[in-house]
Amino acid sequence: MEVNYSKAYLKKRIADNKLNLFAGSDNRVFELNDTNITYYVPFKNYYKESDNCYRNWGKRFSLTPKSLKLIHSKESKTNKRNLGCDIHLINCGHGDSILVENNGEYAMIDFGGRDSYKQNEGNSLPENNFAVDKNKDSCIVKYCKEHVKGNVIKAAIITHLHEDHIFDIDKFSQNFEIENLFMLKTFHGEKYRGKNTYKLLDKAKADTINFFTIEDIKQRRTNSFNVGFAKFEIIGPVEDIEDLNGNSLVLLMSYNNMKVLFTGDMTKRAERNVIDHCKRNNINLKDVTILKVAHHGSDTSSSSQFLEELGDNLTCVISCGCEDKCKQVHELRKRGVVYKTSEDGNVTIKLLPKVKSYIVDTQRQKSIKLPESLLKDGRILGKSRRESNSRLRSVHQRTIKQEAEENYAS
Repeated sequence: MEVNYSKAYLKKRIADNKLNLFAGSDNRVFELNDTNITYYVPFKNYYKESDNCYRNWGKRFSLTPKSLKLIHSKESKTNKRNLGCDIHLINCGHGDSILVENNGEYAMIDFGGRDSYKQNEGNSLPENNFAVDKNKDSCIVKYCKEHVKGNVIKAAIITHLHEDHIFDIDKFSQNFEIENLFMLKTFHGEKYRGKNTYKLLDKAKADTINFFTIEDIKQRRTNSFNVGFAKFEIIGPVEDIEDLNGNSLVLLMSYNNMKVLFTGDMTKRAERNVIDHCKRNNINLKDVTILKVAHHGSDTSSSSQFLEELGDNLTCVISCGCEDKCKQVHELRKRGVVYKTSEDGNVTIKLLPKVKSYIVDTQRQKSIKLPESLLKDGRILGKSRRESNSRLRSVHQRTIKQEAEENYAS
C-alpha cells in the first residue's frame, strides 16, 4: 500500500512482490495490517542492490568522458597504531547518542532527541517543529566536530525509530559523511503516529543503507562489522514484540577480550529473549563489563535476571535528562559503578589496547568512583580530576581507596 502524506489518503497500487521498490521522494511505502507497519526507504537517490541493502547512486557511480566507472569511496587505509578504543556517551539530555572511536575510524549509535538542542546554550525547538535550525548545531554535532578527525563516520546505527534516538540525524548527516547506516527493517506498534518520525528518517544520508530483519538476527545471518579493531555483532531483537522499544537493536562490541553491550531501549521481555538467544548460540555475556543501560535507566528494563547474566563487576552508563527518574540506579549499583550523563556530563570510556582494563573519565568528575570489588581487582576505572588539572595538584592527596569508598557510598 502507498501512503501519500501530501494528500493524506491510502490507496492500493503496489503489488505485494513490488513492495521493496521505491515510490519516489514524496511517498512512503508500507505493508500494513491491524498492528504492523513495515517501512521501506523511499529515497530517490538510492538503488536496490539486494533485499536488505540500498546504495546511493551518486556515491557509487560517476560519469566520466570515457565511461561510467565504479568508484569506491573508501580511502586507502594507512597503518596506524592501536592506541585504544574510546566510547563517548554524549550528554544530550533525554536521548541516546554514542560515539565509538578506534584506529582512526568512527561509529555512531543513535542521534539524540530534542534535548540535543536544549543542551546547546539553552536552545529549544517548538513542540511540533521537525525542521532543524540550519544556523545552529546541536550539542551532538558540536561534540563530534571536536572529537572526529575528518568528517567520515564508518558505521551509524539507529537502534529504533523513536524521536529521542534519531532527532538529530538530519543535521548530523549534513556535517558528516556516513558510509554505512544500519537499522531494523520492520517497526511495530506506532501505526500512523510515527509518520513524523519517518519524515526525520527520510532526511538521513548515507552511502549505503543496510537493513536487518528479526529473522536475520535470530538465524545469525547478519554480518558483523568492524570499526578499527573493535568488532560489532547484532544480537537482538530475536522476537517480534510489536513495540519499538522492545524491537531495539542490541549490539555487542568486542575489543581486546573486553565486551560492551549497547541496548537501545530494550524491554525486560526483550532481555529474556536475548539471554535465551545467547545461550543457544554460545554467546558469553559473562564477559560483558560495560553496559549502556537500556531506556535511560527506566524500570521497564534492566531486570535482575538480565543483570545476573552479565559480568560481576559492571560499569553501567546511563544517558538521561535531569527529569528522568532512573529507577534502576540502586539495583545497578549493587553490580558495580554507575555513571549518568545528567550528573556526570559527557562520559568517556577508554578501553586500553594492551591490558584488559579501561579508564572512565567524565566532564564533571571530581574524583574516582569505584566499588571495593573493583579495587581488589586492581582495575583503574577513573581519572582523578587532580591528575588532569595542574591547579589542583597541590591539594592534599588521599588514597584511592578512601576516595572511592566515600564517593561510591554517596
